[in-house]
Amino acid sequence: MSLIQSKPNILYISTDGVMEPLGQSQVLSYIKALSASFSFTLISAEKQSDLLDLKKFHLAKKGIASKSITWHPLQFQNASNMIKKITHFLHFSWFIFIIAFKNKHSLIHLRSLISGLLALPTLLLLRKKFIFDMRGFWADERVDRSKLKRSSVTYRLLKKVEKILLNRSEAIVCLTNESKALLLADGYAESKVFVIRTCADEKIFYPNPKLTTNKHINFVHLGSTHTAYDLMPVLNFFHHFSSKNFKLHVVTRDFVLEELRDTIKKNDLFIPNIE
Repeated sequence: MSLIQSKPNILYISTDGVMEPLGQSQVLSYIKALSASFSFTLISAEKQSDLLDLKKFHLAKKGIASKSITWHPLQFQNASNMIKKITHFLHFSWFIFIIAFKNKHSLIHLRSLISGLLALPTLLLLRKKFIFDMRGFWADERVDRSKLKRSSVTYRLLKKVEKILLNRSEAIVCLTNESKALLLADGYAESKVFVIRTCADEKIFYPNPKLTTNKHINFVHLGSTHTAYDLMPVLNFFHHFSSKNFKLHVVTRDFVLEELRDTIKKNDLFIPNIE
């Protein structure tokens, strides 16, 4: 117990659920690896369906506890009603404040702008040191996806919060060198900005010789195909690649296969092997 207490205590806030594939890969795997040197308190937003799956929930809870990580799963609510949205925001924000107030954390790790927005009262009132893991420029991404207008009050508010977090943070984490270049152009010190890309665990994802055949090459597009994710360059690539013997697998929740085939047909592309 004394060994755990001697570790620096980090409060990690994620609006991505760690019971989802993204959270398991990009949040939980990192924290588990770092738990050898740091003690973590994790606050995450989990989908109701995951929390109601008791077998899945208890399995996740057991795995997290085995690494001496204190986990506070809060229910994510994507409410359409504005009053419910505000209530949910205040509840999440108040919970962060209580946890931060009761515990002596060496640092707070904010994964995304929304995590920063939720923790902002805590940061200002308790003057906690924090890392702003901004990922990308979230408000601008919402504009690209036609979810926000640059002229809107919401966009201006989010950019204001982003500015506060960038200025007050001990360090900034982004995903690409292009994002880092934009931050440096805005005057942020290079020593403060770190590029940490998303990645895959090579112990889980690796070539399997037993599945290798000479029949065809398998390609996989894994994840979203809508809004910010432009699938057309992918389809165009395979259109020009069609002389080769390959199969394209699209693994996504966005739309059914027939809709994808309609997109290929409308754009006069030739991709015979897709599923």
